[in-house]
Amino acid sequence: MSLRVRLQLSVISAAALMSASACPGAGACGFKSYVLSETGPDAVDCGVFEPDGGRASGFSCVTQAFKNGQTFYVVFEGDQPTVTTAVIRTTNKKIYFVRLDTDPSGTGKGGTIINRTECIFPQVVVVQTPYEIIPGTIIDAGQEVLNCQAEGPNERVCG
Repeated sequence: MSLRVRLQLSVISAAALMSASACPGAGACGFKSYVLSETGPDAVDCGVFEPDGGRASGFSCVTQAFKNGQTFYVVFEGDQPTVTTAVIRTTNKKIYFVRLDTDPSGTGKGGTIINRTECIFPQVVVVQTPYEIIPGTIIDAGQEVLNCQAEGPNERVCG
């Protein structure tokens, strides 16, 4: 599944990344601390982006960090404040989509969980024609983007 499709399915909240909320019954496994522990102290911070602007620079940062062999993380804020997703490259060079859901039942009763899915066979590709990589973000022809050939199973990290 392409990074484009995967991120279209993801909605992000910057506030959730910055929170230190723990998963009930699972010890301290806050989203920010998990992302930072997986990416390490030298990770490139590709930013936190709102739905209505600037996201192309986040994709550009991720692509460049990947090409340079660096760890990284990026967050794209979305419309559902209870769900947050980060794209990360870990210290062991794996790329994951990490998802925090502070209301997985949709009832407003909480029950925080963190899941991750691995990006299999990541590669940089050149965009041939302009397309909307995620809602509101157009990637122009000739630009490079990180693409995943497939994705691994969804793994529960916390909760």
